[in-house]
Amino acid sequence: MSDVPELHEEEVLGKVYDGALMRRLLAYVRPYRGMLVAAVSLVVLSSGLQLVGPLATAVALDLFVEAEAGAPQSLPSVWMAGWLEARGWSPAAGLVSSPRSTWARSC
Repeated sequence: MSDVPELHEEEVLGKVYDGALMRRLLAYVRPYRGMLVAAVSLVVLSSGLQLVGPLATAVALDLFVEAEAGAPQSLPSVWMAGWLEARGWSPAAGLVSSPRSTWARSC
């Protein structure tokens, strides 16, 4: 068994982190640090906002689709329902009162 070479052998070519190289590279970035900070901030903001869509879907489903009695709701949905009820709006009342929504509730 020891005669068979490993298929995924890799040599360690150098240090994992080279501080001198990093300082040299950061010297080139220094004039553009404002744009770098803006770009990193936008990437973080974009990543956070990508989570809003599924969260909004979960809240909408939990608040506006009737579930079986005793079915658990997600924590953000419970918070949103409490926030809405504190402002005098009940999720059970529906979003709008239009002929179409009235017809849909009567079916």
